[in-house]
Amino acid sequence: MTDQGRTVVAMVSVKAFDDGHLEVNAPKDFLLVMHLLTMAQKTLLEDELRRQKQEQTVIQRPGLRHVMALAKS
Repeated sequence: MTDQGRTVVAMVSVKAFDDGHLEVNAPKDFLLVMHLLTMAQKTLLEDELRRQKQEQTVIQRPGLRHVMALAKS
């Protein structure tokens, strides 16, 4: 089984205004696809950050001997 790429062609116009906001004119289907891709990317990034944080937490936890030594002192 192989992955096949898909090409989407859509007429999109973007106007940038001096105050920083954008006006996007595009078909609704195209905007929906872009929104879903953005949300998927955000989810993947959040998952990666969560995984890295968990790895960091595991590495930073003191060993049992260290905890026992602190408890005895």
